[in-house]
Amino acid sequence: MTQAQLLTQELQALAGSFAPDELAFLALTSKAEFVVRDRLAFRIHRRVGGDKVDLVAREWHHADLAVLRGNAPWLLLELKAMYSFDAMNEASDLANFREEVRRDVRKALALAVQGTEIFSLLLVTHPQGHCDPSLDDVVKYLPRIERTAVRGIQRVREEAAGNIAKAFVGEPVALRDTLSAGTAFGIPVSIDYWLFGPYIGAA
Repeated sequence: MTQAQLLTQELQALAGSFAPDELAFLALTSKAEFVVRDRLAFRIHRRVGGDKVDLVAREWHHADLAVLRGNAPWLLLELKAMYSFDAMNEASDLANFREEVRRDVRKALALAVQGTEIFSLLLVTHPQGHCDPSLDDVVKYLPRIERTAVRGIQRVREEAAGNIAKAFVGEPVALRDTLSAGTAFGIPVSIDYWLFGPYIGAA
């Protein structure tokens, strides 16, 4: 199995490993980066880890997720989380996110050995309903979510996806899909994601 096959299979099954509506609650009340990273790491650990040959680590030399083969990095994954409203200002916010992704990839490349493959996972949380004002101290970034939602909730999601595709043009895309997160506070939530890579390590 290749690194890309392992990641894509586990990502496509990831939403089902949360309790119903758990991921929606977690994504609305904070960024989904560490929630997704931690659950993904545990799934991969259960699949390949624990035999002292393939080991799964979080924050390995500051890499978000690492699969180690013989104590050397076989797979390195960096994650970055945003909301769909972040992708509505293509000129500034998205340029910053792309630079952060590239910086993470460069950091991982410095850890790579021959055979290491590096991926970057960009998570984009999108509330598919309006947030009641009473949730202001509960739903993270509620004012920005609602200011953007006046354009039309589905339109925000579609424009965000288009802007991300343009901002990250030239990056290798291993997978483009959606985590169906469920519903929290009466608000359906989707997490669209882009898995960029593989970036090949040292020759």
